[in-house]
Amino acid sequence: MGTVPRAAWPFCEKLYDNVHQIFKAPTDEQLHTHTVVVCTYDHSAVFWGTGLARGHFSHILLDEAANALEPRAMIPLQLAAPETAIVLAGDDRQIAPQVQSPSASHHGLKRSMLLRLCSSDFFAQPGTHVELSVNYRSHPALLQLPSDLFYDGMLTSGADLKKVDAFCKWPRLPVKDLPLLFVGVEGRDEQSAESASFMNKKEAMMVVDLVQKLLLELKGGQATAQPGDIAVVTAYYRQTILVRQYLQQRGINGVDVGGVENIQGREKKAVFVTCVRARRQLMAYDQKFGLGFLFDEKRLNTALTRATSLLVLVADPYVVAEEPHWRKLLQWCVQLKCYQGPDIN
Repeated sequence: MGTVPRAAWPFCEKLYDNVHQIFKAPTDEQLHTHTVVVCTYDHSAVFWGTGLARGHFSHILLDEAANALEPRAMIPLQLAAPETAIVLAGDDRQIAPQVQSPSASHHGLKRSMLLRLCSSDFFAQPGTHVELSVNYRSHPALLQLPSDLFYDGMLTSGADLKKVDAFCKWPRLPVKDLPLLFVGVEGRDEQSAESASFMNKKEAMMVVDLVQKLLLELKGGQATAQPGDIAVVTAYYRQTILVRQYLQQRGINGVDVGGVENIQGREKKAVFVTCVRARRQLMAYDQKFGLGFLFDEKRLNTALTRATSLLVLVADPYVVAEEPHWRKLLQWCVQLKCYQGPDIN
């Protein structure tokens, strides 16, 4: 019950069993009295288990289809009949399905149904798919590089500037009205005895310092940001734990800290990205095992496009410059005078 968003609760309340404190599967009668049913891919199996007939739904819409394993996407499709309209929506240039097995990835499990179908001859024909090119989430200045890097320059901003300029006057920004900051940090990526994952204390401290400064910023006597408006994104579990510890030590609670998967499909007013990696000799290790941001352009694209009003990148400039996408990102920030840190000229 505590995990259900307040806005969704009125639509879930009838399924909640207060005695056993669990949600029950809807009955056939309940299903037939609603024209729209929203659920996860996995939970759609409940409808099949209750004996719901194929074709009950005139339309089946799969959201975030580019992020779903194909076997998982097949679960709701078992309810389709020949006349059912099926819509797959997603961005195949963002984070792909997560597969731990190298063999399974090699044999195609990492490829989503959406990507497989879009790569087929049929969907290569005009009029068989729709590609959306307007982003209604982010400040225009934050979309320019992702558009150039990942969308062939076709992505444009349709956001209401009054809603996405919340932090354009933040004193920590190098350029007024440009809500972008790249902070170069020469730290150390370390491992602890408790985990094989990596952490970078200097980067973590820098991120927490910046988060605290943003939270203390006032406008008209009111805070411009609340902890819930902020996400800290990292690709390493140990860095996640470290950032959370540093935030708690300063009495800051409510900031969303986690991996890219944690924020996929969501948005935050302010996003802080900590890259962690500081040793060139470990870059080949990252590339081999698919770790971090450096060699996963879909993961990087996802992280960059979660912010609506402020994007802050914290990384070792000498290390990230070794990777083409990160190098362009760094060069872009330098050209815009949004870079702060060691001299990289």
